[in-house]
Amino acid sequence: MRGLLADNNVQRHMLHLRDLLDGMGLLGILDTVGVKFLTLSDVGLPFDIDDRMLWKRCQEGRLVLFTDNRNAENDVSLQATLTAMWKPGDLPIITPTSKSKLEQDAGYRERVAADVAEILFGLVERKYRDRDRIYVPL
Repeated sequence: MRGLLADNNVQRHMLHLRDLLDGMGLLGILDTVGVKFLTLSDVGLPFDIDDRMLWKRCQEGRLVLFTDNRNAENDVSLQATLTAMWKPGDLPIITPTSKSKLEQDAGYRERVAADVAEILFGLVERKYRDRDRIYVPL
């Protein structure tokens, strides 16, 4: 696993998570094991990339997608893609259970940050590959 990729709807949120992880002393450790925090532009992906192509690129690039909850709006939506294509061993998607709480509640943000770190460390050890999506906090 190479890193955590912020979807276009949570890029600002991931910056806050990075700051929290840095304050917890975990960001440097994640960096040491090769986990980077990236945006779509960092990896050369367009802002308007469709969900299916985004998921495929994440799997190819060994990136865990961090995204707000999405539904099955059409056959290339993220949920439809997971239903059609995900298999055990693929990298999961990490989704906060409440984007508004992530924005407004410091305690919630800290729990999300700690759980994201736990998941990322676990993925480095090939854990958490038995589900397509992980909601945080756990």
